[in-house]
Amino acid sequence: MVEPKLTPVGWMMLAKGVGSDQPAKPLPVNEMHLTANAMDHSQKTKQGITIARSNGVHWGSHGAILAKHNKDAAQAFAETLRPLIVELMAHKCNGAASLARAMNQRGVMSRNGGNWHPGSAQRVIDRLRPSLDEDISLKREENFKKATGALMATEVLALKCNKPEG
Repeated sequence: MVEPKLTPVGWMMLAKGVGSDQPAKPLPVNEMHLTANAMDHSQKTKQGITIARSNGVHWGSHGAILAKHNKDAAQAFAETLRPLIVELMAHKCNGAASLARAMNQRGVMSRNGGNWHPGSAQRVIDRLRPSLDEDISLKREENFKKATGALMATEVLALKCNKPEG
């Protein structure tokens, strides 16, 4: 690395790279001091990184561990909410916004203890899919059978499947 040559000019210093054809750039004295310290600090940091790598240190490996832990915790939290979400979405909630509103009305706290928002509800829905869609369909069918009777529900479902295309 080429160290700049410093020449005092009043309260300014002129920095010109040794052996470069670029004109000298004026630097205030305090910036010149910081630049020299930054170069020293930079070199010390690079040396420390080189030594750590030679000793087998892997940078950023703990982030992957934390990411897995957070993902697992979020999945476990979502699974605890599955019965309630299935119930709400089978009855009246048809999306993330209405689910968030219903959860807030019931006083259900989000994973970090706050209110539900459409985005947080959507993330929980996404975590539970595709099995969530199957659970909701089964719950809706069950509710429909309770409301109309088993025989009528079977007839209506048969009509739905055999509906002529128009």
